[in-house]
Amino acid sequence: MTEMFGMDVTVEENVMIPMRDGVQLQCDIYRPAGPGPFPTLLTRSPYGRTTGREGTGIDFWLPLGYAYVTQDCRGRFGSEGDYTPHLYEGPDG
Repeated sequence: MTEMFGMDVTVEENVMIPMRDGVQLQCDIYRPAGPGPFPTLLTRSPYGRTTGREGTGIDFWLPLGYAYVTQDCRGRFGSEGDYTPHLYEGPDG
């Protein structure tokens, strides 16, 4: 647990999430400390899941009780698979 935005937050980094075809995509998960469930927002990027975190709205949504997941697109950074722009965005998201 860590403190972010004036509150306790549970952070899980480098979590591999399997897609329907078995390819695993790397995510960072932020959620309010304590028991859930929490409504969740998913952001995906081919530019790296930690790039520009300050401008994503995480500081707005976490204090409102939302979990926030950032994910590297398929074939980018820590995610498995081949990067083909736009081809897998719908199924992966």
